[in-house]
Amino acid sequence: MRAADAVLESTTWAVFVGEPTGGKPNHTGDHSDNQLPYSGLHVSIASRLHQDAGPGDNRPALEPHIRVPVLAADYFGNRDPAFDAIVNEIRRR
Repeated sequence: MRAADAVLESTTWAVFVGEPTGGKPNHTGDHSDNQLPYSGLHVSIASRLHQDAGPGDNRPALEPHIRVPVLAADYFGNRDPAFDAIVNEIRRR
């Protein structure tokens, strides 16, 4: 899941499968590149606060409805455990 999925979470009935996002739903972004005047170093500065989940949302991440870890063994074994979890959920209903 990505942090931008907060919009989908609040506006659809989507079921998320996988791992939690790597950061909070509300985050800074839209960086600009700047050069520091004395050192000449180039830095990126975030210029916008994205509050896709609303200003009071302090969750550390967006949690999926069905948690499925990403494992290298599955990738190299040509397996898709997220797809398998979705099929199992459909069959369960």
